Amino acid sequence: HIIDLLFELNREQNTTLVLVTHDLGLAERCQHRFRLEAGALVDGD
Repeated sequence: HIIDLLFELNREQNTTLVLVTHDLGLAERCQHRFRLEAGALVDGD
């Protein structure tokens, strides 16, 4: 799967991966999560 490759490259290359999704299961795989609330970006962890 493409998303698995993106996460693998993220780890191996020590890069930043910015992912926008409505899939909470996918969001759980991310190290840091933020959400949009009333038009503002807030910490989602």
